[in-house]
Amino acid sequence: MPLLFRVVLLTVILSCFGCAPQTPKPQHPSEPTPLGEVTGGVVEPPASERYKADPDAQYEQPLASPDNPLPIYPPHLLSKRLPPISMQIRVVVDDMGQVTSVIAPEQTDAGQLPFVESIRSTVQGWKFTQLIKIIPGPGSTTLFDAMGNRSEYPGKAIALPFHQDYRFVFSQSEGKANITVHPSSSPES
Repeated sequence: MPLLFRVVLLTVILSCFGCAPQTPKPQHPSEPTPLGEVTGGVVEPPASERYKADPDAQYEQPLASPDNPLPIYPPHLLSKRLPPISMQIRVVVDDMGQVTSVIAPEQTDAGQLPFVESIRSTVQGWKFTQLIKIIPGPGSTTLFDAMGNRSEYPGKAIALPFHQDYRFVFSQSEGKANITVHPSSSPES
């Protein structure tokens, strides 16, 4: 066999070994990190705190972004194995769909403050679609949201500020955090 042929044959054989499937190295499981999981319930505010519906108008209800993150159980409290903590907060949203404030109950005791801070720091960055009031009539209205998205509405359309109430329940199961959240079903003024 000529030398060139041997070199080519050896190169092909060696390259085949490089293509052979590699057995993955076993990985040692890392220590699980206690994480929060969110659950809770809808909190309906009293009728006096809601918009009065205009019978001649239609409303496009706002939605919370599916990308809104959930708060975390304060890590430094996991070892205390506390009983469930239930917190109700109000999220105030401007006419563009951005959170302007997160209001906790005035009567929050010192032990609940880390939970309130976890909620506040997370929820402050939440995004919502706009609450739109549509009054039928001639023409159309163009509205823009905080992200610059454009929407066309028949007649006269007005973006409204609103608030939604949420209840977060922080609990533990076998030393791991559980957090639950439920939004109010209807936006409020």
